[in-house]
Amino acid sequence: MKKQLFHITLATAIFGSSAAFAANAEWYVGASGGATKVKDAPSSSEFDADLAALGLTARSSVDDTDTGWKLFGGYNFSPNFAVEGSYADLGELSIKSRVTSPVAATVNTSWEAKTWTLSVVGILPLGYNFDVFGKVGMHYWDADLSATATSGASAASASDDDNGTDLMYGIGADYNFTNNFALRVEWELYQNIGDDNSTGESDVDLWSAGVQYSF
Repeated sequence: MKKQLFHITLATAIFGSSAAFAANAEWYVGASGGATKVKDAPSSSEFDADLAALGLTARSSVDDTDTGWKLFGGYNFSPNFAVEGSYADLGELSIKSRVTSPVAATVNTSWEAKTWTLSVVGILPLGYNFDVFGKVGMHYWDADLSATATSGASAASASDDDNGTDLMYGIGADYNFTNNFALRVEWELYQNIGDDNSTGESDVDLWSAGVQYSF
């Protein structure tokens, strides 16, 4: 009986302290960084085919991953529910093309995305100060497309930009070191950034890790 009571007391203390970490603080802010991927980026051969349709013979290389970061803040209404806002820089898709015909030239193409989000967050405390969470919301994105071509001493450039609103969602986990500090890791997907008729359109992944301060 004493052993059973000890186990019950120990379990209550562990899970109770974990719940307290989640429930004590209401407002929180944080910052995180990691890797981004432009999911609908063209392959090198696809981009070369697009250039060929314009009468250019070229060989291209595509880099659809980059570093990204975000700032976030929110309010915990309960240990299981929060509302969160954030600003995220989703990095850059870069394409380098060496044109061989009808003229020799180098073309550098860049596609960049940034976004503001507002989401609802469902939280599941697991004990031992760990939580897992899922989120869904809307994001207001801004996409910029630019291209620069150089041939000998000559250079030319063009650009376009667009903005709009679409869905985002994600999952993650955090570890609460104290009532105030936590480590967070998460994956988020930002949908339909850009416009096919101007900048081009793609979903973007953000994998990140960061710190969170609650107060």
